[in-house]
Amino acid sequence: MNERKIGLEQHLDHILKGDEVVWKNYKRHLAYVYTSLNKYRNSYTNIEEGDSYIRLQPLSDDCNLNKFYFLFEIGDFFPQIRWRNLIKKSLTLTPVLLHRRACFLPVYSFSFDRFLTLVYWGEKQFLFDPEQLKKFDIKSFLFMVSHPSSTFISAANFTWLKSIEKMWHNSKSILELCKSYIFNALYPPDLLNKFDPWHEAPFILVNDRSLEIFTIHKTICCLDLYSARESKIKHFLKLKGYILDNKLNVKKVYCSIPKEYFSLLKKSSITEVIVVKYMKVYDEESSRKSIFEIFLYPFESSFLFSSETPELLITTTSIVLRHLYLNSSDPLKLQVTPEETRHKILSIFHYPPFNKYEWNTLISRLFQYIKGMAFILQTLSVYHATKDELFYFHPSIIEILSILYEDFDELLNMKMEDLRHLLTQLLKVFTYIKYHQEKIYKFNQVMDLREIIKNIFGFYVTSDTVRRFILSLIMTWENIIPISKILFQPKPLQSYEYRLEVKS
Repeated sequence: MNERKIGLEQHLDHILKGDEVVWKNYKRHLAYVYTSLNKYRNSYTNIEEGDSYIRLQPLSDDCNLNKFYFLFEIGDFFPQIRWRNLIKKSLTLTPVLLHRRACFLPVYSFSFDRFLTLVYWGEKQFLFDPEQLKKFDIKSFLFMVSHPSSTFISAANFTWLKSIEKMWHNSKSILELCKSYIFNALYPPDLLNKFDPWHEAPFILVNDRSLEIFTIHKTICCLDLYSARESKIKHFLKLKGYILDNKLNVKKVYCSIPKEYFSLLKKSSITEVIVVKYMKVYDEESSRKSIFEIFLYPFESSFLFSSETPELLITTTSIVLRHLYLNSSDPLKLQVTPEETRHKILSIFHYPPFNKYEWNTLISRLFQYIKGMAFILQTLSVYHATKDELFYFHPSIIEILSILYEDFDELLNMKMEDLRHLLTQLLKVFTYIKYHQEKIYKFNQVMDLREIIKNIFGFYVTSDTVRRFILSLIMTWENIIPISKILFQPKPLQSYEYRLEVKS
């Protein structure tokens, strides 16, 4: 085991002991993840654990899983907020207790449909100029790792990449694809457990004597503008807000908002917001209390999608769809009908404070009927509806699809509507494989599947490619997607007696 990886998480564990509540939450999180992942120990996935860490990795390079990552600047999607403004008081090149300098970067994993903290040592190749890193002046780009089987994912939300095979910069189609998945992955905050961020895909900065932990969310809220007061934080106001949380309940919180947005909110106190939960924890020797803050940044989804988009409604629809997907036992299907989903979305607007929402646009009025729902699903791009079923195009499907394409550029540079059509057709292939799974590797089934792929894509692939494709798909719905859902779920209230031990 790489001592550097162990050292980083041991260092994190040491700092967390400076706050007993935070440290115990981390230990409970590790125990919950360990217990939940036990049934996924198989030939597809390696899981390793110690007293301060749990890590997992897919064991095959042939499946193209754990291969695509998107390093993202949040400001490329929400211009009012940039990473360097969030972390301007922190060093990004931080000497941790490993006698090496590490940089921590925000990435999105296609396989795990999740934001991760990339631990970048700069050993084999440079992602950025060192001066850019010091200023945290980053640009979004997609990259592909050389050996997915050597890439670890940590329960502490770190990932380590050995080397990068290819990068795609300045591609509009890729940015459009990643925008859809990042918007979908942003989810309302857990407002009950402020010192327990581990299931919320935290971005973590590790310093010598402290940790800074950020979780990024999207939701809708109603702000009490009359409660606004000067904040201790410069250029911010403190006020009371009613926020839709991760359980789709409304919670009252006190939060900080940049002063420049306050005048804009006077038009309507109900708004879409990016929520940033910030926590700073110090080690025991520092004798300092942990810091916790909630920051709100209002945004308009019409800038992300189109001027015709009913702003509050598309964000709420995205939240409800994500909620239904994460709580579905099926890898791709949401296990509710489009009509049931529409009623669940509308129910949020039946009660205070969101019953003040004005249904004054054509699309929002159309949402009273199923056609309005269909329009919003098409705008979100990552969901597909039939008359009675809803499916999520999990981003790992893009990785699976790349097996059939020798030229990655052809796949990744497709227009979003063309890729969406391809993914819709691919659902037929998934259905065929699931139906014939017990005998799918037999000659007749492989030949039939070659013909199905030829009819959809317009080209033949080899039998070996078909077998790789099948293995990747089975590994995804039996391991990768269930594990990704486990990492998103807050641990139950029950206690875990199991104590993690370091393996010799």
